[in-house]
Amino acid sequence: MAGSEATTSRQQLTGAEAELAALERAWGSTAYFFRTGFGYGPFGGLRARSLGQVHDALLPHRMDFEENEHGMALLYAIRECAEENLPLPDWLSRAFVKKLDAYAS
Repeated sequence: MAGSEATTSRQQLTGAEAELAALERAWGSTAYFFRTGFGYGPFGGLRARSLGQVHDALLPHRMDFEENEHGMALLYAIRECAEENLPLPDWLSRAFVKKLDAYAS
């Protein structure tokens, strides 16, 4: 698949990582990050922030959302995760679904 070819050209994926990349390139890249500590963002280039640094970057958005219910805070937090090619933390997944469901009803 084209997605996995793009990933393997930059990364040495294990069997499980390659299987994930065949399903979705971002999943293979995320598994690679968890194994090696090196990540590649969806926009190209090496991503060098640690999970702790991403957590710290998400904290102001989480606090803004929890204190003020600002939907934009959720979108900015999702952007942080997207730029780092990381899955959403549980708090962000739950808040996003709850906010979207409230908007749709």
